[in-house]
Amino acid sequence: MRPKVERRTRSMRERVSDISAFLLETLPAVKFIQSVGAEERETRRLGGLNSAYLDDLLRLQVTEFFTAAVPNFLVSASRALVFFAGGYLIVVDRSMTLGTLIAFSSYLGFATGPVQSLLGIYVGVLRMRVSLRRVMELTLAEPDVQQAEVPATLPPEACGAVRFERVSFRYPGSETPVLTDVSLDVAPGAKVGVIGESGAGKTTFIDLLHRHFDPEAGRVLLDGVDVRDLGLAELRRHVAVVAQDIVLFRGSIADNIRYAVPEADPAAVENAARLAQIDDFIRAQPQGYDTPIGERGARLSGGQRQRLAIARALLQQPLVLVLDEATSAVDRETEIRLTTEIDQLFAGRTRIVITHRREALTGVDMLVEIGAGRLVLREAA
Repeated sequence: MRPKVERRTRSMRERVSDISAFLLETLPAVKFIQSVGAEERETRRLGGLNSAYLDDLLRLQVTEFFTAAVPNFLVSASRALVFFAGGYLIVVDRSMTLGTLIAFSSYLGFATGPVQSLLGIYVGVLRMRVSLRRVMELTLAEPDVQQAEVPATLPPEACGAVRFERVSFRYPGSETPVLTDVSLDVAPGAKVGVIGESGAGKTTFIDLLHRHFDPEAGRVLLDGVDVRDLGLAELRRHVAVVAQDIVLFRGSIADNIRYAVPEADPAAVENAARLAQIDDFIRAQPQGYDTPIGERGARLSGGQRQRLAIARALLQQPLVLVLDEATSAVDRETEIRLTTEIDQLFAGRTRIVITHRREALTGVDMLVEIGAGRLVLREAA
């Protein structure tokens, strides 16, 4: 019965995952679902997922019942056999006394009780093994990047020089290269615009700098040091990324601002918020900097989320600031204002602005276009 218990436990866990994924997907999108009149369709989807879960749960319970019922039946049958044989020996053969039969039956009960308990533990272990196997698959998975045994450090005079030397990269399992023999030199403090169609490799370009992946060929250097030689914590501390989808966590405003620098004191947090021009808004909240922002910052507007992300990057004090479609979700007027403020706040630091809209780039020192795996220098506007 062990393979059947494990198989049905695995199936039930998958149904639970399906329901969890459905809820994570639909609950944040309730307004959209209502706006297109899809409530009944999504209700049917949830009903189908629940039915599949209940069916698998029932099958598992039936399997577990028979797993325990068969040994229990054998135990009960053995007791009945003892009484039948003992009764025969007492009444017919007269070779056993009633006290002996009762004592033997008691000893049999003492022996079978622990066996039944162990059987319950065995069934529980079978269910646990399925969950444990899935956890172990994750914990034993090899990371995409390996940290150097003795990480290097950036020189004291580090100032944000970025260099790509003949870099090529393709995603694991893909035959199509995303970047091919790409080279680029970014001077310290320069503002570089990176344009290209969606899927051209712009974000991959930054993922290599942030070392979420390593290139197949070539090197990526920060201030003359190969990023593969740097400690991951130090590298990512010096390269801040503000993306289109601002990541905020359940907790206070202050906790989210100092997320990258958890040891930052309240004065530093408030100074970063003041520079990002969100200090007045925060102080107007009931609990000030300790005000909870809700799930994923749901209580904040898009502009407020952007400014919190800017404050977080300011507190991080990076050598390189990456703006990955950071202003694509706001109107043109707000985009111009935010871009101007970012240029002022991060003046002297290397800025890499990624976008698919050339008109979103202003005041860049260098403009590069990524397409078909290649990088081409364009004339800056």
